[in-house]
Amino acid sequence: MSVVAKKQETPSVRDKFEESVSASIVNERIQNVGPYLKAHIALWSIVSVYLFIRGGMPAAASCAALSAAVVGLLHYYSNRASMSKQLLVNLFLGIMAVSLLLVGIFSDRVQSTVAFQYPLLCLIAAQLLGMRAAMSWFFLSILAIYFSVVPPWLGGQATKQDFDVLCGSIALALSMLWICDRAERFFVKRTAYLQRLTDSLTEKSRLLGLAEETAKVGHWLWNHRTGKTHISEVLRDMCGLDAESEFKIVELTHCFSQSSAESFQDTLVTASRTGDPFSLELTISKPDGGVRHFTCHGNCQVNEKDEVQSIFGVIRDETALKEVTQRLSRKADELNRLATVDTLTGLTNRLQFRRLLNESVTNASKNSKLMALLVLDMDGFKEINDTLGHATGDLVLREASDRISSIVRGNDVVSRLGGDEFTVILNSVSSVEMVADISKRIVAEIRKPMVFENTKLEVGASVGASFCPHDSISADELFTFADTAMYEAKFNGLDFSLYQTWMTDDLVKRKRVESKLAGALDRDEFSVVYQPQYRVGDNKIIGFEALMRWNRDGSVVAPSEFIPLLESSGKIIEVGQWILEQSCKQVERWAKKGFDIRVAVNISPVQFRDSMFYERVTETISRYDISPSLIDLEITEGVIIHDIERTSEVLSRLSEYGCMISVDDFGTGYSSLAYLKKFPIDRLKIDRVFIKDFPSHDDGMIAASIIVLGLSLGMEVLAEGVETDAQLEFLRHQDCLMFQGNLRSVPISPEKCLALLEENKQQQADATATSLIRS
Repeated sequence: MSVVAKKQETPSVRDKFEESVSASIVNERIQNVGPYLKAHIALWSIVSVYLFIRGGMPAAASCAALSAAVVGLLHYYSNRASMSKQLLVNLFLGIMAVSLLLVGIFSDRVQSTVAFQYPLLCLIAAQLLGMRAAMSWFFLSILAIYFSVVPPWLGGQATKQDFDVLCGSIALALSMLWICDRAERFFVKRTAYLQRLTDSLTEKSRLLGLAEETAKVGHWLWNHRTGKTHISEVLRDMCGLDAESEFKIVELTHCFSQSSAESFQDTLVTASRTGDPFSLELTISKPDGGVRHFTCHGNCQVNEKDEVQSIFGVIRDETALKEVTQRLSRKADELNRLATVDTLTGLTNRLQFRRLLNESVTNASKNSKLMALLVLDMDGFKEINDTLGHATGDLVLREASDRISSIVRGNDVVSRLGGDEFTVILNSVSSVEMVADISKRIVAEIRKPMVFENTKLEVGASVGASFCPHDSISADELFTFADTAMYEAKFNGLDFSLYQTWMTDDLVKRKRVESKLAGALDRDEFSVVYQPQYRVGDNKIIGFEALMRWNRDGSVVAPSEFIPLLESSGKIIEVGQWILEQSCKQVERWAKKGFDIRVAVNISPVQFRDSMFYERVTETISRYDISPSLIDLEITEGVIIHDIERTSEVLSRLSEYGCMISVDDFGTGYSSLAYLKKFPIDRLKIDRVFIKDFPSHDDGMIAASIIVLGLSLGMEVLAEGVETDAQLEFLRHQDCLMFQGNLRSVPISPEKCLALLEENKQQQADATATSLIRS
């Protein structure tokens, strides 16, 4: 019964509980009736011997018969499993009463003694059968006493002494029954109280064990004086100890790993001496190789002399909590890694870079040391992403990050800010030359070909640098300056650029231009002009080159000022498509006027690397009633060598479709004979730099070599930038058949082109007529 139940008890419930305890006590006693009977067998055997010696043969025989009857009764009971013990006791009491009666009748010498034996019979009945049965036997005992003292069939008269014996026996029996009842009631109440207390303690122990088992907590108590140790059942299970009643503290110590056992022993020794509470961590090795973690907290119990009597401790299994904590710690580390590390390359990300840059700037300012910040942007990466997909782009970024990391020093920090933009924090640099050397080595390393699954890719890089404290002691300004220098390097086609103050003004201007350029196409600010291309021999117009102009705020912006901005932003794909569209439309208009004239359209490297370039070109041409041969696609040498396999495939398909393929600005780039023979190239265009200074310099030799090379490969050769008669005469002398330049016409509008075509047609007709007349 629990403590709570005890507090809620009512008197009726308590009475019923005491009745059940009383019944339980009687039942427990009757279960041990055998020893009672055996004791009485021995008693009456002794009494029979005593009566025999006194000469009371009838009484002695009665006592002997009583002993024999009880022996027989026990024997009978042992062979009859169905016989109840209550019946056995009643039979025993009946035999005892009859025997006493007979002894009293046949031995007048012991009548008074026998009379006082009847209360014993009532006492036995009370002990073995309860008070109700005892009262029944009490009334039977009164009759038995009367007949044993004053046997009526002998005709005797009862004397005053006989009545004294009778009354004394009755008084003794009542006294014994009353004392027995009171003692029994007290015993029952005490037993019931102890039972309730035991139940309460048992319930508390059970709840404590349940709480310990639930909380994975066990307790121990070490008696410092006797050395005995009590260990709770939960703790025994936790430590794998046998369920024994007594332990020694050393047995608990041996459960732990060696280091924990030594620490536990040292802690106990210290606590035994000082009496201070303690706390420590313990471990137990698991069979599977793992480790179980525990925490132990202990307190010392001291006497009035401050001597430690015992030490009490609780041990909690922290394994699950430890595993959860470790998982949370790993999660936290992972979250921290995700928050500070770029998941693609493993470099520090933008957030962590900002923190590290602030630290580097602070250290450089405090210690008067020079530190540099590099901002790097890859050239051609967007085209790889657009043409080969993001998976290949990711491979390029990983390879680039590894190459950058291989160049810098151990105390430097490489970060990826996003896309193809990287930064390098160079701590404690010795000079500007050192930074320039590292930057150029990084660019050279990135430019080395990258091969992924038999695909060879080449990318470039532009690096800008700023210095702390030379340029700024602000992390934000330092990054802005390095980014400005990088942008300047990219715009001017340089590998590396150091920040200069004038770069900020230039960048602001370019940003302003980019802002206006963003909506120029939608605002219809672009236009296309056409520069005629002539045959050297007779000045016949053989084609036009489409050139774009930007009409901004009432003035015309030169292509060199905005084409690089369109390429860097990727808008060149959309604008280039628009130029092709306008050129096809113009070719169709001229064809309807009777002029099947070819138009050359410049293709940006960014535009060519677009994965949909072939489809865009063929779809645009097919929408107009023109022949594909009237469209001349001009590409640069840089386009050709970027991705040889894809370039070969795209150019071959365009050539098969019918388009003409020209290499623009030939001689200023790689000038490799290998690609001239491999690709379906129809025309070489000699760059104006080899024509403009002729004949003052020896550039004529280069132009002549290009002409010979092109003609020997069966290609047409066209010279750009012809502005003087001497230059034209040189081309005629070198057998160059085509040219364009301001000598004959500057780029003009489509309307003027039509008038020029008609004029040139008339000139050709007049020249033919004159030739016929002379012949």
